[in-house]
Amino acid sequence: MDNNFIVSSSEAGEMCTWDLVDGKCRESVKLSQIHTNIQVWSLLGHENKQSEPIYENESKQIRCLNALSLNCCAYNQRTVLIVCAKYCQIYDAGDFSVLCSIQAPPGERWMSGDFLAPDRVLVCSTEGKGYLYKLPAK
Repeated sequence: MDNNFIVSSSEAGEMCTWDLVDGKCRESVKLSQIHTNIQVWSLLGHENKQSEPIYENESKQIRCLNALSLNCCAYNQRTVLIVCAKYCQIYDAGDFSVLCSIQAPPGERWMSGDFLAPDRVLVCSTEGKGYLYKLPAK
């Protein structure tokens, strides 16, 4: 089993599974309700449909109110950028610990962001400005 897939969702309740190799949508579902809860499962790769059910054994709450975007780092698939209006945070995708938090400049609000490299993030404000950050080494 490969890890070349990512799931995206829209505010309208649509969810898609995307193939990261060829960029095609592999599965699309339109939900009748819109949810604001995201659960991340770390699967080891040996799970299959015939095995025992997999239950959640540990939960961590992410303190991001009204997130505007969520981006996984395409370079290492280990870090996640979540952008909110007043701050953005970078999480370790394995245990969802906060690796870095960046406040919006005074008088500005964050709008979106993305990874440019494993250690570089571009965050855009509603003022039309882009801010490039080098992440601290860990």
